Amino acid sequence: MSFQESVASNNASYVSTFDKGDLPLPPSKHLAVVTCMDARIEPVGQLGINLGEAHIIRNAGGSAKEALRSLVISQRLLGTREIALFHHSDCGMLTFTTEQLKTIVKDASPGDAVVAEAVDKLQFLEFPHLEDSVKDDVKFLQENPLLLPETKISGWVYDVRTGKDESSTTSTNDMSAAASVHELEELKEGLEAPAVEGGTTLEEEREAVDKLVTAPSTATGPLIALDLDDVLSQTNQAVADWHNDIYGTQMKLSDFLYRIYNAKPIPGAREGVESLKQMGFRLVIVTARSEDNADESWKWVDHHFPGCFESIVCTGQFTDAHKKGHEVVTKLSKAQVCDDLKAVLLIDDSAENAIQCVTAEKPIQTLLFGAYEWNKRLSGPGDAREEMAYDVRLEREGGRKFWEEEGVPVPEGAPLHRVRDWGEAIRWIRARKEEGKWQ
Repeated sequence: MSFQESVASNNASYVSTFDKGDLPLPPSKHLAVVTCMDARIEPVGQLGINLGEAHIIRNAGGSAKEALRSLVISQRLLGTREIALFHHSDCGMLTFTTEQLKTIVKDASPGDAVVAEAVDKLQFLEFPHLEDSVKDDVKFLQENPLLLPETKISGWVYDVRTGKDESSTTSTNDMSAAASVHELEELKEGLEAPAVEGGTTLEEEREAVDKLVTAPSTATGPLIALDLDDVLSQTNQAVADWHNDIYGTQMKLSDFLYRIYNAKPIPGAREGVESLKQMGFRLVIVTARSEDNADESWKWVDHHFPGCFESIVCTGQFTDAHKKGHEVVTKLSKAQVCDDLKAVLLIDDSAENAIQCVTAEKPIQTLLFGAYEWNKRLSGPGDAREEMAYDVRLEREGGRKFWEEEGVPVPEGAPLHRVRDWGEAIRWIRARKEEGKWQ
């Protein structure tokens, strides 16, 4: 019996015990595995991965270059933040060259110009040395601008005879020119840091943020980083109030599936911030804003929370790092900024930022702030499509309240805790401080 003839009977057996139909689309371990298509490799059993936990990307040799398209989709749309790359012993990619394989294909179709032209366009990405191939692929991923800077990467060699994985090379958070200087020094101590676009070096990026640490402060205790939008300023509520006043509606926060940007202080935020100051914490705002509104943001903060915050760091991704007054604009991610500032805690309403920070190489203790509709689930760039408009998707879901059913996949053991409001946040922080967690 051929495989094609056996599909129906084999699948019927599988279906009879299948109970995983409710798994979410994003992989729960936020992991992408790149490995070879070799029939002797079974990555699920080899790595102890369960259904729904990781993306498994397979190709001849486990090539990172060939897997790049899948990795970009995996990261940008489905939330993975770690890549494990596996090559293996006795790999067929060690046994030929691209030119040899092209000759084999052409010889099988002598005189066929179409075949010859097609195969000449291919590079088969073979490699002559196993260990070097892993290091080369990891380096390719580290330096690729399409992958996220905070990605944790590891390279491995799998022994097909023993079933054992051997670590070959690991690297984290050094994939972009905006990575933290101290991480670069661990890998390439003594080398001059490369320049980033616009002439800003890694040292200048780090120096601009480091100035915050030495800024004069009335507090000498541990530092807490806070997001601006929807932790201190209730952005959607301002829009709801305006809409209700103008149109006589009764909009409330639960009507917003996504956040937008306007400014109205959140009830309890001023009292909460002052409580943190009384407990001896230093406070810095770390927010995803750009150079264009950094100064405006600081003026808003200083007006509503006078004397409470030392500075504001805007993680604008398309601007060179610089410091002006109390504002810093940097290409570093929130996780990198919190690490550089030695922050003991981040308070942020964004589920995406929270997951990024608690899964970083040096995880940042994070409070996911607010019982908001938009942070009940992860949202990626793929949501910003016309066909994903609310009414279209609601019709596609048959009226199912999809926004109520989707959750935030938190990795096991990650230092993430959800708080509904400032009162709950202060109670949680005070309890940790009384336990002696932050001195």
